[in-house]
Amino acid sequence: MGRGKTSTGSEGGTAGAGRFRWLLLAGVVLLAAGLWVSRVGCLTVVSGASMEPTLASGDLLWVDRRAYAEGSPARGDLVVAVHRGEWIVKRVVGLPGETVEVRGGRVWVDGREALMGHSILAGPLQIGSGRLFRGRFALLGDNRSESSETLVHAVVSKEALVGRVRWRLSPRHLVFGWLGGGSV
Repeated sequence: MGRGKTSTGSEGGTAGAGRFRWLLLAGVVLLAAGLWVSRVGCLTVVSGASMEPTLASGDLLWVDRRAYAEGSPARGDLVVAVHRGEWIVKRVVGLPGETVEVRGGRVWVDGREALMGHSILAGPLQIGSGRLFRGRFALLGDNRSESSETLVHAVVSKEALVGRVRWRLSPRHLVFGWLGGGSV
């Protein structure tokens, strides 16, 4: 083999070795990424219509498990929480120490309407006024067009929060998006 010539792989299998190294590197990178994602977050699928129009049933969500390791949720955050033994995806509408009420599907905090900058399906939902204890967060879906008997809304502790929703893949609408801001 002279200078300036490229091997075709017939002389000792160097092309095959290069492909093997590339595949090995790709496998290691994928494994490392998978381990990082599983340690830092988890995947879950939306079931039901309680988060419409923001999320639809069947949407795949990536949840950041470390989002609240040092901080606390902000009003408007989309979170996954454990409520009555099940995972639910909801929006944070009330923070510790606040008085929260829902009138006509709209959230009122400490006597003022909370304008969070995201779309909701307004409706007849009514939830009486109540003050949140220390370390408790009020969660509510964006679809408030049903009565309070059929919707799941919750007050949970910070420990019940699985994490914050960061990414959504919506196969039905072919949408992939970052859900980083507090007012999605």
